[in-house]
Amino acid sequence: TLQLLTGFISRCPKSPRVAEALVYLGLCYERMEKPEKAVAFYDKALLFAAPPLAEKIKELQANLQANAQ
Repeated sequence: TLQLLTGFISRCPKSPRVAEALVYLGLCYERMEKPEKAVAFYDKALLFAAPPLAEKIKELQANLQANAQ
C-alpha cells in the first residue's frame, strides 16, 4: 500500500487526489505505530486538501495528539 500511494503521488503530483493519498499514508503510518511520520503526512495533506478533507485531517491530527498523551 505504501509503495502504491507514494508511486501515485510521484506519477501524478498535480492530481486532485494527492491530498487523499497523503492522508492514507498518514493512516498507514499511524497503524504502524509511527506517529511522527503520520503527522508529517497529515501536515503535507493539509497543504493540498479542500475544506471538507481538511477538517477530517485536523480531526485525525487531534486524535493522534490525544493518543500520544
